[in-house]
Amino acid sequence: MNLLKKMNRVLFLLLGFFMFSIVQGQNNPVTIKGNASDYAGYTIELYQLADPFSEVKKRVSSFQINADGSFHSEFQLDETTFCQADFDAWQAEVYLEPGKNYNLVFPPLNKVSDLQKRNPFFNAETVSFGLIDAPEDDINRMIQAFEQSYTEQENSFFNKIYLTKSQSAVDSLKSIMERNFPDSDNRYFEDYKFYRLGSAEYALHQGRNDSFVETYFVKKAPNLQLQPYKQLFEQLFTNYFSVTGNSIGGDAFKRLVGQADLSGIETYFITTKNWSPKLAHLVILASINDAFYQGQFGKNSLLRLLEKISQSSWPKSEKKIAGALKEKLTYLLPNSVAPQLSYTDFDGKKHTLNELADKYVYLHFTSVSNPICRQHLDYIKSSMQSILQNVTFVHLIPESEASKKELILQQDWPGNFYIVSESETDKYKVKTYPSAYLISPEGILIFSPAQNPMDGFGSQFSNILKQKRIEELRNQSK
Repeated sequence: MNLLKKMNRVLFLLLGFFMFSIVQGQNNPVTIKGNASDYAGYTIELYQLADPFSEVKKRVSSFQINADGSFHSEFQLDETTFCQADFDAWQAEVYLEPGKNYNLVFPPLNKVSDLQKRNPFFNAETVSFGLIDAPEDDINRMIQAFEQSYTEQENSFFNKIYLTKSQSAVDSLKSIMERNFPDSDNRYFEDYKFYRLGSAEYALHQGRNDSFVETYFVKKAPNLQLQPYKQLFEQLFTNYFSVTGNSIGGDAFKRLVGQADLSGIETYFITTKNWSPKLAHLVILASINDAFYQGQFGKNSLLRLLEKISQSSWPKSEKKIAGALKEKLTYLLPNSVAPQLSYTDFDGKKHTLNELADKYVYLHFTSVSNPICRQHLDYIKSSMQSILQNVTFVHLIPESEASKKELILQQDWPGNFYIVSESETDKYKVKTYPSAYLISPEGILIFSPAQNPMDGFGSQFSNILKQKRIEELRNQSK
């Protein structure tokens, strides 16, 4: 009986501790606030990447900047989190710690239109959010100070490290940095330092050293949410299927990938390389992503590997990455389902692709302000009349051209013109105007992308109709 009472007491204490922990977590939210009058009316999405392979964005917070420029958001975080936000010309970054308050300063307003963003050469500029009254032990201040000092020391040792490959120079750099930044109580910062200094070691041999891999990847648990770890991981393991397959004796490994032999690939990394299962799994996921675009291995084999991962005994977190990666790799591929899309006419009425079921649809993202786009539209009017009865032309223009109705009516271009938002345009990963897709009557992507009007779409579509007619005649003869 006494034993039972003791057990109940222990359970009661554990339950109390658990409830206390929950309450503590709920009472320690992250708070961000500030004033950014230039950005009044903007909605800012703070996100972290769920993983670096699928590039799925996991929302951390969303907040509106009020008419007076003020903003405020409160939310929960369980751990130090590297966050990003994309707006106009910027990709802004900040590190957030549970229970901390942040007064953010936005970078200067640098508006970028939708047309500019669709320029294939456009890249957002990376910048750190400023912080007002941040304490000395703020993780952002610590990392910024470390990076500034590291850059100075790296420059002073540059020739010895990168040209003469001097180990003593690397040791000197690390010694100076460790002296300037002694051990702290911040575990995140200590891990950040460890892997950041590892980049100097990597410079000596590009990671082709067993002791380097053991020190930074085998003995330490993987942490792809930590930026210096992620950078080292990418430097060492990019295109790793190809690197391994092209090494001496790599033909056997190529066969494992070609046969989608997940178990054999795992065994190779875990047994031959002496890696942990976690590291092996992450390298496999990264390598599938790289190999899909690199071309040395068949895409079907790589997709089968992802399917096998989803049916394996891998941890749920890794299977989730595999699922997201498969969705990313197959997205917009020919023969996949066309993503649904909504847009508005010039009267403000909403429409969707669903309204065009049972028709061939030429989805044409264009800009009537762009001379090249207008040439393609003129070409449709003058040279593509013969196919207009078989395909519906849907011309989608950016919101900035909503006032162009009269111009469009005057030109009498064939097809229907609609206004589409930037977020809807992003569903089709449009990087430049004009861009086009051909969708079947069943809602399947036939050409992804399709040729633009002057670049041969007429011939492309004629071949589709010919093939369809051949199939019809074949079926009639059975």
